Amino acid sequence: MSALPLPGFRPGEPLPASLDALLDALAGAVRSAVGDEPFAVVGYSSDGLLAHAVAERVGARAVVLLDSRPLDAYRAADSERLLAGLAARADYLDDIRLTAMGGYLRLLAGVSPQPHGRPTLLVTAAEREAEPLAPWPLPHAEVSAPGDHFTLIEEHAETTAKAVGTWLAELGQLASPVQSRPGTGSYAWAAARSAAAHHPRLCPPYHRPACCGSCSRNTAFAPTGY
Repeated sequence: MSALPLPGFRPGEPLPASLDALLDALAGAVRSAVGDEPFAVVGYSSDGLLAHAVAERVGARAVVLLDSRPLDAYRAADSERLLAGLAARADYLDDIRLTAMGGYLRLLAGVSPQPHGRPTLLVTAAEREAEPLAPWPLPHAEVSAPGDHFTLIEEHAETTAKAVGTWLAELGQLASPVQSRPGTGSYAWAAARSAAAHHPRLCPPYHRPACCGSCSRNTAFAPTGY
């Protein structure tokens, strides 16, 4: 698994000047990571928009969205819960990360996903207090996984990974799910986050572990947003 860090989340890194510049950079990183192998692109939260957009540029076989929606699909109550979730994880956030997150949210404001015909899976968080969010506006398969917007990739990472692995296997686009190292769960999946490279599970965007060194190269991940 290859995780793609977004520029701007480390000291001294500039934020992208435009969405096209960002997508070009991500596309180049994906091509370097996967070579000629078939692959899927995965994005978590707001960065599902980036995963969906970059998939066409790089010829991805499939797209996986982890609780992703266009930003205009979020209501005030949804935003309040997201902010509360971030506040509960404040120890992992600093001024640089918060500033970068704001920059990316501005960059993605008003972005609507465009059709590209690639198989798409939306993994939704089962735990919600309000009405369901607006659906992903393009054709897709959908599966609900345990957890809320944050715990989907934290304590419920294994079930989320299994849902993704099952869909990819049934789709027949990729090889069998990658087996994890002992103690890491049934599958070794990685989700990109702002500053880390690889890790043998789905990690939240504020987590910065060292690379586990055991990642394979059949899935490229767009970075996490919230």
